[in-house]
Amino acid sequence: GGGFEKFCIGETDANNSSRPIKEDEIAICEENGIAYDFVTVANDALSILVNNDFPVACMTTEQVSAIWTADSEVSVWGDVEGLDMGDIADEPVQLYGPGTASGTFDYFTEAINGESGVIRNDYIDIGEDDNAAVTAVTGDPTAMGYVPFSYFQEAGDSVKALAIDDGNGCVESTPENVSNGTYTPLGRGLFVYFSDTALARPEVLDFAEFYVNNAPELAELAEFVPLTDEQVAVAQDKIATLAG
Repeated sequence: GGGFEKFCIGETDANNSSRPIKEDEIAICEENGIAYDFVTVANDALSILVNNDFPVACMTTEQVSAIWTADSEVSVWGDVEGLDMGDIADEPVQLYGPGTASGTFDYFTEAINGESGVIRNDYIDIGEDDNAAVTAVTGDPTAMGYVPFSYFQEAGDSVKALAIDDGNGCVESTPENVSNGTYTPLGRGLFVYFSDTALARPEVLDFAEFYVNNAPELAELAEFVPLTDEQVAVAQDKIATLAG
């Protein structure tokens, strides 16, 4: 969100984003004559992390929403319908998530609760420090947090990620399921938005082309899910078109 504020008034040439541009941001870009397009540079997902001793391994999107939505009636883990929460049924839920300026926050709330920004107000705001959620979940069997997929990858066996059932059965957040699109609704792309005026400058165009051409290798190094060959071709075409 903070990035689009600068991008849409022409202060920056490009903007990294983990969510699509919003309608109000589109309007600001239009007011300032900023023509743009986005390229996908990696595949990503959000992982819902719990402690290794957490008693369940999968939740439906409805159960996750019941926990996280505004005016949630879930205060202890036993309040979540349809789950056997064992020894922690009477324990208060401990929830960790990013702040409201985060694209991860926007994406999660829209995908799970149906509208960007809709969330209960008593979760622990970790700002931009996703590692804080990993640390909290590692040490607390009653904790839950959502983070970008790469943080789950980095955490290794210290935590576990819930499989998600969107109505088609439980699907784990693995690189394969993110890449093939079956990890829904928490699979997502990572984007870079470029303006046409920026890409008219040779050095910016060179940078954009380098970024896309090397994106699969760099995404893997960063523990994201690499683009497919088809996605790379689409991104290359978008840059060429926007650059004229």
